[in-house]
Amino acid sequence: MLTKEDVEGWNKVFADCQIKQSDLTQPSEGFLVKALVCYTRRFGYKVEPPFPLNGEKVENNKENRLFLIRLARQVDHFLKITDKSYSFTYYELIRPTPKKTSHSLYILLNYLFYYNMYKEEVFKMAHEPIQKFHEIKALIIGQQQENEKRMQDAKVLKMNVDELLKKVPHLRSEHKELSKRNADQEEEKKKLKGQFNELAEKLKHLTEQKRSLLKRVVADEEQQELQKQIESLQADLTQRKELAATNEATLRKLTESVKLMQHLKKEVEKAHDIVPLRLVEQLAETKKQLDRAMEEEDSAHVRQKQLSQIIEEEQQNYDALEQQHQAKKQEFEQKEKTCKAKIESLQRVLKEKDDKMAHIEKQDQALECELKEQQEIAEFLEKNIAIILDHYDGNST
Repeated sequence: MLTKEDVEGWNKVFADCQIKQSDLTQPSEGFLVKALVCYTRRFGYKVEPPFPLNGEKVENNKENRLFLIRLARQVDHFLKITDKSYSFTYYELIRPTPKKTSHSLYILLNYLFYYNMYKEEVFKMAHEPIQKFHEIKALIIGQQQENEKRMQDAKVLKMNVDELLKKVPHLRSEHKELSKRNADQEEEKKKLKGQFNELAEKLKHLTEQKRSLLKRVVADEEQQELQKQIESLQADLTQRKELAATNEATLRKLTESVKLMQHLKKEVEKAHDIVPLRLVEQLAETKKQLDRAMEEEDSAHVRQKQLSQIIEEEQQNYDALEQQHQAKKQEFEQKEKTCKAKIESLQRVLKEKDDKMAHIEKQDQALECELKEQQEIAEFLEKNIAIILDHYDGNST
């Protein structure tokens, strides 16, 4: 039974559920439910009734009845901890009596005091095992999660391995095909290198030929010198023509003089018999002068012929030099055009070959990278397939 001291002790512990003496002499369902709910919460249980705790009576419905049944079982559990002969029923909760209510609250209050008294000591004793229990439980849960993760990873890895094993024959055939393509491209590369070297030799030969032609053609300074010589010959030729014209005029005058002298000679011979001796001597002197004039005329004719021949030879030399100059100029221009065209053609061909070689080198690099990746995959599979499968089998068991 609850004494006055017990009631005071209850009120000190449960500030939100104060007990009056009238509550014990005439207990109601609402009072007892509120007291037991506060008591149960003291042990850390989450007890949330579906009805307010301030009423004298609890509404009779299914939800409330289920809550009260669970509450009665919990109180019965507390009482049986103290003594297994004690009991508490649902009926005693909804139809409380003063004696049973006081007796039950007295036992529960004493158990609470006992619990609070030995709680720290018991908790200290149980703390280490409980902590170990939680640690072991956490380790077990972690190990289980890790095992599940490993099993999942093993499944995924096995699927990946199976997928890779399925790809191995295709990769091998592709590897053979790529190797063959690589060999073909190497052969084509060698051919292109040979053609490139041949074109380089041709370009070198044409370059040397161009240098030779440039050496054979008259240089600009030599051409200017030759032009000066031609102009000098033209001036000399003009001067000689003028001199020839002057000599020709002089020769005509001499011819006329000779004709006049011959006529005078004949007249003198006719008049030789009738003219005085002094006049004959004068005529003889005139005859001598006439002979000398005729000799000079013959000499002038000879010089004129020589001069004409020299002029003709100079003219021929000039024409030959002019023709040779024009021919060499045309030949040089034609060969220069031909060489430029050949060089441009070779440069285009070499550029095409260089582009093709660069493209082939890029393809070779891509093929080498792809072959290397496939070899690494194949080596990885060959080295680790057994380990992966063993690991998967071990995780499965």
